[in-house]
Amino acid sequence: MSDAREDAKLLDTINGPEDLKNFSIAQLERIAEEIRDRIVEVMPVNGGHFGSGLGIADLTVALHRVFDFKRDQFVLDVSHQCYPHKMLTGRNELYDNIRIKGGPAGYTRPAESPYDWWLWAHAGSSISTALGLARGNRDRDSYAVAIIGDASIPTGMSMEALNHWADLENERLIVILNDNDMSIAPTVGGLSRHLKAIKREAHDRGAIADGNGANADLGHFWSAFGHRYVGPVDGHDMAGMVALFERLKAEGRGAFVHVKTVKGKGHIEAEKDQWKWHAVSPAKKSGPKKLEFARVGKVPYTDIFAEAVIERARRDPEVEAITAAMPCGTGLRAFAPEFPDRFYDTGIAEQHAVGFAAGLAKAGKKVICAIYSTFMQRAYDQLFQEIALNDQPVVLCMDRGGIVGPDGVTHNGTFDIAYTRSLPRINIMAPADGSELRDMINMALDLGRPCVIRYPRTAAPEPEKEYPRNRALELGRADLLREGRDGAVLAYGSMVYPAMEAAEILARRGIELTVWNARFVRPLDLEMLRHALDEHPIVFTVEENSLNGGFGSACLEAAALNRLGADKILPIGLPDSFVEHGDRAEMLEEHRLDPASLANRFAEEIAGLEGRPSRGVRQAEAY
Repeated sequence: MSDAREDAKLLDTINGPEDLKNFSIAQLERIAEEIRDRIVEVMPVNGGHFGSGLGIADLTVALHRVFDFKRDQFVLDVSHQCYPHKMLTGRNELYDNIRIKGGPAGYTRPAESPYDWWLWAHAGSSISTALGLARGNRDRDSYAVAIIGDASIPTGMSMEALNHWADLENERLIVILNDNDMSIAPTVGGLSRHLKAIKREAHDRGAIADGNGANADLGHFWSAFGHRYVGPVDGHDMAGMVALFERLKAEGRGAFVHVKTVKGKGHIEAEKDQWKWHAVSPAKKSGPKKLEFARVGKVPYTDIFAEAVIERARRDPEVEAITAAMPCGTGLRAFAPEFPDRFYDTGIAEQHAVGFAAGLAKAGKKVICAIYSTFMQRAYDQLFQEIALNDQPVVLCMDRGGIVGPDGVTHNGTFDIAYTRSLPRINIMAPADGSELRDMINMALDLGRPCVIRYPRTAAPEPEKEYPRNRALELGRADLLREGRDGAVLAYGSMVYPAMEAAEILARRGIELTVWNARFVRPLDLEMLRHALDEHPIVFTVEENSLNGGFGSACLEAAALNRLGADKILPIGLPDSFVEHGDRAEMLEEHRLDPASLANRFAEEIAGLEGRPSRGVRQAEAY
């Protein structure tokens, strides 16, 4: 290398992974450091995952040095640790815009690069799909390489894949266990303790299992599956990893490689507090912040949820709370120290969490099970059998219902109304504000029936600016907030305040709307629906959910079954597609769910009624 090149950033000279073959081990180490520098430079500005990318930089460089991932297949579990991979695969210049609308996604995405095999961000999928790739390509001279964390590998799907792998011979599959003792929070459970014991024993003995018989007892758990165990190896030893991967590739057979890494590697604060530095918030932008609606406050629904559950638990010793590896994200981290015997973190195990919740409820406990909307999808069968079929009174609290923002398509909670509404017996509700969330939690705990409460990833309205209620909270009864002659709006959950603001905008233009806070999808308030359809020329339903199977669909079905005039209903919500990443307020505006857009939509449809004897349902346009 020339002196000029040595003085420049080596990372800036890389157009693709093939360029790594031209560098020495010392230069590869420098490239890994430059990747870490780039993460530290960009993420505090854009916001996003922080510690995971720092921890995997060396491993990613070593893998791209040895394997040809245009021919081989590189599969990252969750894929939130993909930033080093993206920088090495032609997206270093684009990295400044990562997680920003129009920029690269914060996860792997095949539309961006042929090096990205999957679009996903849910844990536990990598081994199954990599095994399928290896098996499907068994007649080709290629490898499938899956990287999975020590928090993801205990998931049921991962265990199922390892079990199946044992019955398939000669697959060119390398599973790399990236073991850093962390999920978002510290890892929990028996397998986590076993991995720590392996690392301690290997350290004390000064030895690793080489996969060819030496020290094979270290990996006795994995050998029970029939897999060749290698490790635990240092995930920050570039020379050692390059040599190991070259040897494994030359041998032409599979292996389970246990790699030790440090989450937050190279950043003093991130290494010290790995939980806090799992992700960072974006820098505050100059100028006025775009608000979702005028009365929005500063306290997130998540915090209000946690306060309400803690308050209830203080006076009710039967209340117990569960989360699946999200104690901080769900707010239950504040619950845990006060009620250690009534708090459970199941790890990344949503199916188990819901089944466990059903068992606690069957034993007479009042159970809060807090799981993000997008992750609750993983436990659909448990919702069907353990909860609905057995009629167990678990309160399922679904944070991140609706658009989440920069995490985008994999994390948006836009299907929970549909998938929970498809199951009998589950009461489904959403609060309009913080006070209503508190009341819904207490009501649900007292009902003795399965309940779902969904709330968005945003701040609740300012308490002093909450709209006054005209009806106390009652199961299956909506609240009439304002009345008008020109149309009715049935707003659900997070859309109540934007709908009210839209109605206030139109009132200044001489258009008067009735607005209901619907509160419930099940039981749906038929009195609200009948009044809206009998007294108004048009009825809008508004929700922050996919229209297919959502609140609007529930209203259409109820109106049709009860002969109430379903042809007057126009559902407004999210389209039959996946919502991309971007600032939450920005994406709401793009999908015409902000107050100004709603006002314009209402006005356009009301104006279009003139001269029409009746109107048909045009759901395809309603977004």
